[in-house]
Amino acid sequence: MLRTVSGNGSGFFNNFIQRSMPHRQVAEIQLQALINDPEESMPAYARRASDHLSTTDELSIEQVSKLLNTQPFIIERLMHALSASTEGENITSLKKNDVRKLTQVLNGTMNVRALLFFMMLDENGDHYVSADELSNFYERYLKDIRSFDSDRLSEIVPVLLQKFCLHT
Repeated sequence: MLRTVSGNGSGFFNNFIQRSMPHRQVAEIQLQALINDPEESMPAYARRASDHLSTTDELSIEQVSKLLNTQPFIIERLMHALSASTEGENITSLKKNDVRKLTQVLNGTMNVRALLFFMMLDENGDHYVSADELSNFYERYLKDIRSFDSDRLSEIVPVLLQKFCLHT
């Protein structure tokens, strides 16, 4: 039985969609809506991320990673997941609007963020995350952590894969 949210006519529609569609499909629709939103309709937090730039300025991947408090390779992977570019293409900078959209997507629903995370792990775009892809991600992620002893990388990654029942 479907229930409507009292006082909100659109609650019935949202409730109906969420019950009749798989979570991935709902997340894909939400992600596309966030990506395709016009700049004027973006929330203030997304616009604030790059307000100090002029309309023609771009930010380097390193600047965006500092702004969003993450590693540069994560920004590269996110942009590859969100765009039609291939993993081999080198992304060196982002336009102001790209930073705003990325900020908005990263503040999306949990389903959108989970979908984006799996899209980011899926290096070859086949909609499956293999043990090798997960291993590559962990290796790259852990290498960039200064406090991590990279000599132990060969020990840690297999443990992480085994935790997720993925064996290389």
